[in-house]
Amino acid sequence: MSVLVFEKPSYKLSVVYLSDFLSQSEKKEAQDFFNDLIKIRQLGYCSSYPKGFVPVDTTDFVAELYLVYLEQNGEQKVISCLRQLPLSRLDYHKLDCPLFSTIKESGSTLHLKFLESFLKECKQKDTEVVYSSRFTIDPSVKDKKLRTEIKEIMASITYLDQIKSRSITMTGCVPKYKTDFTFKKWGYDFVKHNNQELPSFEKVSAGKEEIKLMYMLEGSDYGKSCFEKHRILFEKMRKISTEEAVHYVA
Repeated sequence: MSVLVFEKPSYKLSVVYLSDFLSQSEKKEAQDFFNDLIKIRQLGYCSSYPKGFVPVDTTDFVAELYLVYLEQNGEQKVISCLRQLPLSRLDYHKLDCPLFSTIKESGSTLHLKFLESFLKECKQKDTEVVYSSRFTIDPSVKDKKLRTEIKEIMASITYLDQIKSRSITMTGCVPKYKTDFTFKKWGYDFVKHNNQELPSFEKVSAGKEEIKLMYMLEGSDYGKSCFEKHRILFEKMRKISTEEAVHYVA
């Protein structure tokens, strides 16, 4: 893969990673992280979604979670988040993937049959599938350059997670917010069945918001280049994890 050329980062940003809050819930740093996660989810989702929408669910307790912080006046402010859910981890905890729940609520048998068949095939081939979701940016962040750098960091995370486990990453884009353009840039494509793009379906809990399935089958040049630009962030990334430190050498 070729490496694209980017301007150097312009903001004092940092990334914090939490793996499996459930097993670390007694740690203060894990508790502080989860509080910040709820905060950014509320900021990013509750202002746009119907009243009663809950921005966290059971799978957040076992997910791989990322927060992006901006340093301003000597203080750290959480401004973005991303959730990565390896389906093997959900299977271990006997939890349903939120994507299944969303599709079942929509009533789309087409999407449900496709997903069941696709995941069965991946399991037979011993291929990990990661469901990537809950990406949001604090709506008060208006600076376009800053928003771009946040998206570059998230593209880096998606790329790194994929090459680390040679997995397939799935997500749902929201055409209303043009996230399909963002995710295509990261390396995602629309999911196809019999060489035809699957149509959109409705997310009932989000006021029947239109969703389209996308997947990333291999790491992209763009994701690799984003990582190279922000490599120092990942070298300094704080990990709240019971696992040994991971050294990213993409």
